[in-house]
Amino acid sequence: MGWELEHQLQIQGIMMVTIVGYLSHLIADTLTPSGVKWFYPLHKRSIKLHF
Repeated sequence: MGWELEHQLQIQGIMMVTIVGYLSHLIADTLTPSGVKWFYPLHKRSIKLHF
């Protein structure tokens, strides 16, 4: 989606911002009690960090 937007709007960096935003969202979800299924559907366990 970021790649397509970058090419349609001719604005450099949209793809990188999309990737960083998606990864930061996954990392933030990993810090929640329910965690996130990083490797779904290959691995169905939630990965979570306990602090």
